[in-house]
Amino acid sequence: MKAKRILGISLAAVFLILIALGCAIQFWLGPTLKQSAQRIGSKALGTSLAINELRINPFRGTIQLSGFSLANQGIFTHTNAASAASAEILLNMPSLLSQNVIIKKVRIERPQVTFESNTNTYNLGEFIKSARAYKPSSKKTKSKNAKQFTIQSVEITAARITVAHTEEPLQNLTLDIEQATGSMADGSVRFTGLQLSNPERISSTNLFSVAGLDIALEPDALRSARFHILDAQFRSPRAHMLTSSNTQGVKGFTGIIKYFVGLRKSWKATHQAQLLAKASQPASMKRFQLHNVSLNDFLLNLTDPSATNAAAKTSTLVSAGNLTLQYMDNTIQATNLALPNPSGFTATNLFHLASIDLEIEPHTLFSKHIVINQMKADSPVMHLQQTEERGNLSTWEAAARSLFKTAPPAAVGPPPQKQKHVAVENLQITNCVVTLALPETIKEKSKIVHGWNQITKMISLQKINPLHKYQGSGYVPCNPFAFTLLTFAGCTSKPTKGLTEIHDIYLGNLKGFSSPKLAHLNLLKIKVDPASKLTGTLIFTDVLFDSPTVFYERGFQVDNIKAFNTAIQQILTLSEETQPNASSGNAMPGSVAKKPGKKIIIDHLLVQNGTVRAKLSKLPTAPIPLPNIELHNIGKEEGGLQLRNTFSILGNTFYHHITSVATSASGLIGDTAKGIVHLPGDAWDFITGKDKKEATPPEEAPEKEAGEYHKNQSPAHHKKIHGRAF
Repeated sequence: MKAKRILGISLAAVFLILIALGCAIQFWLGPTLKQSAQRIGSKALGTSLAINELRINPFRGTIQLSGFSLANQGIFTHTNAASAASAEILLNMPSLLSQNVIIKKVRIERPQVTFESNTNTYNLGEFIKSARAYKPSSKKTKSKNAKQFTIQSVEITAARITVAHTEEPLQNLTLDIEQATGSMADGSVRFTGLQLSNPERISSTNLFSVAGLDIALEPDALRSARFHILDAQFRSPRAHMLTSSNTQGVKGFTGIIKYFVGLRKSWKATHQAQLLAKASQPASMKRFQLHNVSLNDFLLNLTDPSATNAAAKTSTLVSAGNLTLQYMDNTIQATNLALPNPSGFTATNLFHLASIDLEIEPHTLFSKHIVINQMKADSPVMHLQQTEERGNLSTWEAAARSLFKTAPPAAVGPPPQKQKHVAVENLQITNCVVTLALPETIKEKSKIVHGWNQITKMISLQKINPLHKYQGSGYVPCNPFAFTLLTFAGCTSKPTKGLTEIHDIYLGNLKGFSSPKLAHLNLLKIKVDPASKLTGTLIFTDVLFDSPTVFYERGFQVDNIKAFNTAIQQILTLSEETQPNASSGNAMPGSVAKKPGKKIIIDHLLVQNGTVRAKLSKLPTAPIPLPNIELHNIGKEEGGLQLRNTFSILGNTFYHHITSVATSASGLIGDTAKGIVHLPGDAWDFITGKDKKEATPPEEAPEKEAGEYHKNQSPAHHKKIHGRAF
């Protein structure tokens, strides 16, 4: 009994001693390590390292820290280089005795890190320099088997990273992170609420924001020489670009990045000997590999914060449902890619693309000449609209150009750097649709409708005119309502060789005609001189229209082909008038010094195996063969023609041949036209608003010039099929 009592007392005493020792360690170890850390850290880093409180609980395996701060060195303006409100580390205590130390959890609240630089150095570099120069009193012997650390969970909340410059504080950028979590066990990293600010000189919205970023790393690669990012998913990324005189859009932001990166030139010069010495040694840096990057629900927003446009709303320039870059496979895929219409236009989108796939030549991705081996675009839809003041395409282009505008080139200085060239080897487009909406002229519309109502009472054309019901509803040439301009089933192109084939093409009628189709073309072959793409004049060496079918309709005042030609001429004319100014990049109607478009030369053009279906009454008509049309050297003597002039020549040439065929099939059009021309003057004014002397439209004048490109060929010559290799 006595021995048991002595043993119990001894065990109790040992237990009490352990408790007392544990309490002593807990209350003594923390402050002691705190003082040691502050003293050694300050000496090693050459600046003040402060810890408000440090607690260590060896029983629970926790280390708690609060009020941490690392001061900047005196040559920098920001007080602290790093700080944190609190931090906690949870250890797996038994693992301290093993080769692999397991850290169960690391939690940091409100950390702030500042990377500050000036023309000579940067704070992080100064810390590294001080740490290398620090020589502790007792040297540690290197262990052959260094311990490895595995962090199972990391959680960071309310973090801020600042990139600052001592001499240019208005260039400072900040990155705020709402929360960041990660694990070395499975290689997962997750960020939520990322926001990159604009420079401090711009008091406006953030430059970039991401709702979430999920990164999957290869766990084994974290400790190897290869660093693999298997997947990076950006959720709802938003880029907020500003366009004003003091921001310069993307150019301004890239200028800021280059400004900070450019500072390293002076830093490298001071350490050039060390860099050369390191270059001769085997590289110790990790090999970086990125497998897959995805952007889901991406938006590029554009805002003009200038005083003259203070009430302007932020508009979306580009959106994408999903954008994926598969780096290892050298492919880029995008779905639901859209260019929203600028404000003031009717359609939601200017352009929409169901999907696009790019296959890039691996060795050219980071070179000066990027080669795209394959580009596949599915279901592109473009909604073109032209008002009397502007067009949606030119307005969007002006907004996009404003992001990349540059200052005028200096009289003296180095030449600007050459831009990257992109070459597409193979292009495939399927299921394309283009619609067009033209401006409305209310006065002319009401006059034509009124004139028609008067004339139909005088002559009975209702029975033979298939457009009677449309005329009464207000049909006018170049009407303001959108119509389907163009569709095609497929397009294959080899841009580097200048070869393009488009299959199954439909041209749409303007509203008011009985058929939605103006023409159908089985095949369009185009051959372009590739070298001319880099010049101001685009040379088409061969153009072939194979097996076109034209659906001709005669309205009361105009036929569908003339209406279509007039509509296109109107859109091209208004487009030229509203072209952005070459110097300012702004789309202002009537502005001077407009940026000239490419000129066009067509060496040879052939239309073969064509037919015309003329709807001259409610009765069906048989298809009429269309003689071959062949033109040579269009625009060659002039050194190239603008697109509008080229279309005028082609449009009037095609119109002449088609109407000749349709008229020869029936005398109805000629008789009807004669009756209209000989109407009383008041009745004619009701229809056209012009005198009979002005009955010939001025746009028909180029038709005489178009004949020059036929070289006085006889009708029999047109009937011959000209074989020409493409």
